[in-house]
Amino acid sequence: MKKVWVILIVLLLLTISPVVARQATVKVNGQPVVLEAAPEVVSGTGDDTVTIYKLATPVQTADYQIVSLVVAYKEDPFISYGMAVIDDGAPSSFSASFSTAVSPIVIGPNQVKSSMALSATDGGSDGVSVTALAPLAGIPVDGDGITELQVTTVSDGGPRHNIGLDLGGPGVVFTNPPESDTWGPFNQGPVAGPVSSAGWNNIQIDVNFQGSGGGDIYTLNGRSDIVPAPSVPEFPTAALPAALVVGLVGAVMFIRKTKEN
Repeated sequence: MKKVWVILIVLLLLTISPVVARQATVKVNGQPVVLEAAPEVVSGTGDDTVTIYKLATPVQTADYQIVSLVVAYKEDPFISYGMAVIDDGAPSSFSASFSTAVSPIVIGPNQVKSSMALSATDGGSDGVSVTALAPLAGIPVDGDGITELQVTTVSDGGPRHNIGLDLGGPGVVFTNPPESDTWGPFNQGPVAGPVSSAGWNNIQIDVNFQGSGGGDIYTLNGRSDIVPAPSVPEFPTAALPAALVVGLVGAVMFIRKTKEN
């Protein structure tokens, strides 16, 4: 009997542990980025916990520096990011991917929304611009024909699906160097999102752009949400208040008519 209980406890821990272990994953130019081992839990409990991870150490390559990076997520469910990048290239391309699990999974009709903003500073007094680049292979776009900087997709274990709200394209040449300038904010939604009968279990933001090099500095912030669509009460729940009013009016008229007779 004890062995049975031990097996049941182990199975229970195995079913719970994947939920506890979930966290956002980050890749830059296709390579995983090391985040702080200990997250900063902001609020909530269970699937409603909002968690923030920060970049463990700055990333330095020949072409760019990632000075800071913060990714926040809630399994029930949104993902957001903030980062600062210095483009030391001539110029260089930058690609970042932020992904996290969705729990509970989103089945059937849902609503999606997305936002993004960028600021840029001319680091070399030679002008500053940003150009949106297409996402990496396997990441579908929204189909409007415009290459956009931020692309959001969801997955149910199969191919990824675009939520239809790509933002920030095709690019901009800032006209106020060497001071900082902004692009956006871009805000879209809530609108109806793609539907999965199996249920969306992952949400991902991909950010792809080319800087103008020479030490230009870019800061970006973005967020995307997917939530089940609000349910519409069915009859008789939705019709009950109206039916009560009609019934009361009819009763009053009947009583008056009876008294007159």
